[in-house]
Amino acid sequence: MLIDTKLCESAVAPSPSSPTCLSPISESWALPGPSPGEAFGRKGPCILKRLGSRPRDLAYVAFFLMQIPGTIILDLQAVCPSWVVVPERAKYLTDLYMSVTNDPIVGSVGGYFGEGVQRQFVWLWWFMCIEVFFQLPTFFYAAYNLYFNTNPSRLYPLLVAYGVSTAMSTLPCLTVILTTPSAGASNTAQFRSAALNPSESGALTPGLTSTQRYLLLWSYLPFFVLPLLIAIDMACRVQKLAHVGWMIKRSKID
Repeated sequence: MLIDTKLCESAVAPSPSSPTCLSPISESWALPGPSPGEAFGRKGPCILKRLGSRPRDLAYVAFFLMQIPGTIILDLQAVCPSWVVVPERAKYLTDLYMSVTNDPIVGSVGGYFGEGVQRQFVWLWWFMCIEVFFQLPTFFYAAYNLYFNTNPSRLYPLLVAYGVSTAMSTLPCLTVILTTPSAGASNTAQFRSAALNPSESGALTPGLTSTQRYLLLWSYLPFFVLPLLIAIDMACRVQKLAHVGWMIKRSKID
């Protein structure tokens, strides 16, 4: 199917007199991007309307913003050096989370089950480093640019890398949850006590009740599925950007 090169050029440099924020390019090749004036301060109702008309981007913005508190409270604590003083309130939230879920991932990396188990999960500690130093800044950058519909040439490849890395690092976590030994009701009280008093938990090993296992699976599964979908979606957008750029370049050569 041939694409009118003039139509492609108008998508890159739309007329300032356009009465709407919609790109003149056909819907099948519509590429999210700022309309005239948006990149230079005209951030009014037009941008809000565009965000509402992009349900996928709206869902991505909500997803990224939702991850920020959990990453700071749980993962950042796990990778902090021992000499860093963690605020008591943040530490209490992590202890409370462990007392409810007995999460074998956060608990093992955070030392809730003793140094022996913590050393076995050093590979997961590196995954958390990636989340803190790569994914956390990406949350802010992606949420901002998706909201204002800017920098697609930088944002889309970044989100491909984010989606792939997040899905691949979450998959082993799901495996850990599925293979963690079951814990009976009598052991649950021990794990809950250990979570609220981590210094006394050196002799314990991770264990989950059926309810905790289902809770954790449903908590971690979206962080495998959604980033994978984001990676696929952004890869398609990159391909469309490359196609439109190639059509414009060919039109100039012709």
